Amino acid sequence: MATSRYSNRKIIINNNSLYQQKMLDKAVMNFTQYDTAKLYYISSEDIRDLERITHIWKQGDSFEKISNKYYDDPNYWWVIAYFNQTPTEQHIVVGQSIYVPLPLYEILSLIE
Repeated sequence: MATSRYSNRKIIINNNSLYQQKMLDKAVMNFTQYDTAKLYYISSEDIRDLERITHIWKQGDSFEKISNKYYDDPNYWWVIAYFNQTPTEQHIVVGQSIYVPLPLYEILSLIE
C-alpha cells in the first residue's frame, strides 16, 4: 500500500465566507483541507548508498508512468518528484535527466 503524502499533515476546516456559495451548492457546512506540506529534503549523506537509475525525460512521460515502470506502482510518483526536488512535471523539459531512487523501501524509510 502506498504511503500517503497527507499522513503527517494538519487537517484544516475551511468555513471561510469566500466559499459560502460553493458550500451552499454542495450542501456542506465547510470544506476539509490539508495544511501545506513542509518539505525537508534528504541529505546527500543519507542518499549516498542508494542506487539511482537515470531516466531521460521523454515526450509523454509522467511521474506516474515512471513510478509504475520502476516501482510497479504509479502511486509512488511523489517519491520521484521529491527525490528530484521537482514539484511538478512542468518543471522538467524533454531530454532532462531525472533520478529514480532504489530500493523503494529504503527511500521511503528516509522520507517518513
